[in-house]
Amino acid sequence: MTDMSFARLSRVAAQIAAEPVASIGAPAGDGSASELAEVAAVRQVIERYCEGTATCDVDLLRSLFHDNAVMNGFVGTDAVVGGPKPFFEQMASMTGQSMKSKGYDYRSEITSVQVFGSVATAVLVESGYMGKLAFTDAFHLMKIDNKWKIMSKLFTGAKKK
Repeated sequence: MTDMSFARLSRVAAQIAAEPVASIGAPAGDGSASELAEVAAVRQVIERYCEGTATCDVDLLRSLFHDNAVMNGFVGTDAVVGGPKPFFEQMASMTGQSMKSKGYDYRSEITSVQVFGSVATAVLVESGYMGKLAFTDAFHLMKIDNKWKIMSKLFTGAKKK
């Protein structure tokens, strides 16, 4: 790196550092009604994801994901890399049933939601998935055409103890 590029990098870094940074979980960190509405809207998408999973409603679940969404993670030590299609297929195989009707004690809890302008993250903890699995899911969402869509789901799961 030349002295000139280092000097420019230093100026840019100083400028970025001087800019106000949004607080965690907020686009502006000001507690405004619009900020709270966005956090609530993202939370609603994840709540609908939980509902769709609990009721095995594949149409609802598909409506929450962007067409180009990815879904990657681990089930135990097995890596799963790709899109949500296998998840949708698993839910479709249970159409007309639910986790409850199968006798599964499925539970879910949203542990965090953070919104940064038109992008967001949410973390969900699930237990009793298919009766025996527990997952921690990290979702990334984008607000496209004024609708929040799941762009990616990163998960880790294991058999419930």
